[in-house]
Amino acid sequence: MTNLLSHPLGQSVVLPLLLVAILAPVLRLAGGSAKGPALAAVAVGAGILAAYVATLGWPPLAPQTASHKLFYLVGAGAGLGLVLDLVRAGRAVVMAALVAFALAGLAWLLGHRLDRLALWPGLPLFVVWAAVLVRLWQVRDQGAVAPAMVVAAASALAGIAILGATALVGQLAAGVAASAGAFALLNWPWPRWRFGNAGVLAAGGALGALASQLVLYTEASRWAIGLAALVFVADLGAQRVRIRGRRPGPVLRPVVVIVLALVPLAAAVAAAVLQSDDEGEYGARTRPALIAERGVAY
Repeated sequence: MTNLLSHPLGQSVVLPLLLVAILAPVLRLAGGSAKGPALAAVAVGAGILAAYVATLGWPPLAPQTASHKLFYLVGAGAGLGLVLDLVRAGRAVVMAALVAFALAGLAWLLGHRLDRLALWPGLPLFVVWAAVLVRLWQVRDQGAVAPAMVVAAASALAGIAILGATALVGQLAAGVAASAGAFALLNWPWPRWRFGNAGVLAAGGALGALASQLVLYTEASRWAIGLAALVFVADLGAQRVRIRGRRPGPVLRPVVVIVLALVPLAAAVAAAVLQSDDEGEYGARTRPALIAERGVAY
């Protein structure tokens, strides 16, 4: 086990996948019929945090870098989402919470650079981050659909980052994909538990933070990251698909969503590769000039 956890694949894929697969059913049983379904989704956030700790260790209590802040954003998202689930918050309250979370998270990541980067690229990042959270919330009750979209988006971010020699962000994104993937498998072929607000804010918070980190502090292709965001409309495309004259049922719907999500995923990775070819060295590495201008990313 020690050897496994010392390998990047074990840290970012095997560990979170196994943890979520074990923890989600345990939390469901521990919470009973009343709280169990809401508690199960907390396992997604736990898997992401476990991958983080295995990769980077425990962050300081006073985080100074974007990577440190990622840990606390995921934890805060899972906690806030669980509270919203347990109190059965209404649509208006949840929408306000999602938008506020994206705004506060991005502002925190920007830190003392907020005044310089708030409009560009801060404003587009906020809009996309909030939109992703809303889209996940809209499909939170559709079994494996929401976590499947998270898997596709996180895989795209991992590919963009790893191609650009930003292995840290790529490894953390892989942890998000593995955590959501385990929850998706637990809810397929038959839906068992909702992704819930806890899953939406934990996974969506991690995706938004990692994408923001790539945009703000590296030269990663913004076109590629924008294409990756199109993963979150795959379920809308699935609604138009007909199999033998009928819409896909609960078993086939997540499969169709994944297949459709492969299109923007592949386009995002292709855009990253094209930038790599154009620039000679793909620019997703942090450079001293960017660090000096925008603050320390790692």
